[in-house]
Amino acid sequence: MNFTMGLAMALLFFWTSLWGIVRSYEPNPFVATALFLCSAAAGFSYVVSYILAIYGAAAGGVYGLLKVAESSQRRRAHIGGAQQPPPPRMGYNFSGYNNQNDRPHYE
Repeated sequence: MNFTMGLAMALLFFWTSLWGIVRSYEPNPFVATALFLCSAAAGFSYVVSYILAIYGAAAGGVYGLLKVAESSQRRRAHIGGAQQPPPPRMGYNFSGYNNQNDRPHYE
């Protein structure tokens, strides 16, 4: 919030001082208006892109922390919870480690 308010105030001060600088050169009205509008738009686009970059970095950091916390919680639930046997292997009719049906693959 501090960056947003600070950049908004800096943009307003830039626009007011820009108008004073443009008027000091005493150009014709069309050139003065075009220069002021182009410079004001450039200042506005800079402020908006900077704010979006800051908020995007903050949102990306929060998202990354949430993903790390989620994977950590999932790992803790699997390790700390009741010990479950590993899931059966697909397509091998696996029914346990010491079963008579277990045969080596070369038979």
